Amino acid sequence: MVQNKILRQLKIGKILIILILILFVGCVNNDNTIKILKSNGYKNIIITGYRPFMGNDDDIFKTGFEAISPNGEKVTGAVTGDYFQGYTIRLDWL
Repeated sequence: MVQNKILRQLKIGKILIILILILFVGCVNNDNTIKILKSNGYKNIIITGYRPFMGNDDDIFKTGFEAISPNGEKVTGAVTGDYFQGYTIRLDWL
């Protein structure tokens, strides 16, 4: 009886972890991030994944990147936004 309860809790835990991972993967937009950065003069773009603390609560996508800025400096940051409000390039403080 106790073993069944423990096994059930482990299964629920695994399902929750999978759902959380799916949620985070759904919060990046690699294609638009590269397109936006290239159109603003960034080069050598590397997508670094989800950046949950960049942007604000209204932003659906928070895609991290490393790139060479238009003036030739290496920068890191995120492109944040959604389909309705547009996108913003946000740079990390160095």
